[in-house]
Amino acid sequence: MPITLFLTGLFVFLQPIPNQLVIFLVFATLFSFNNSITQISLNTLVSNNASEKDQGLALGTNQSVRALGNAFPSMLSGVAAALATPGTPLIIAGTIMMLTAIAYKFL
Repeated sequence: MPITLFLTGLFVFLQPIPNQLVIFLVFATLFSFNNSITQISLNTLVSNNASEKDQGLALGTNQSVRALGNAFPSMLSGVAAALATPGTPLIIAGTIMMLTAIAYKFL
């Protein structure tokens, strides 16, 4: 999972860089592929670590936390885009994802 998380972060980081639509679409497609693998892996990890009795609770809690985790960064990315450039939130998000993957792998 750290590899797909790192690649997802890398492709998020690279999205604001290209000046050509085709290159951007390649990065966006690679991001989507790696993100889908990462999300499946995370759901599997949560499901496998919960008892049969608590799987529904664990998966529901996971989805609730994911929804909350999407709200705050969205607000911050709007501020970052307004203060710097529109690509700044993607660069910050990609860097955080890659650092998270590295920390997950080595800690």
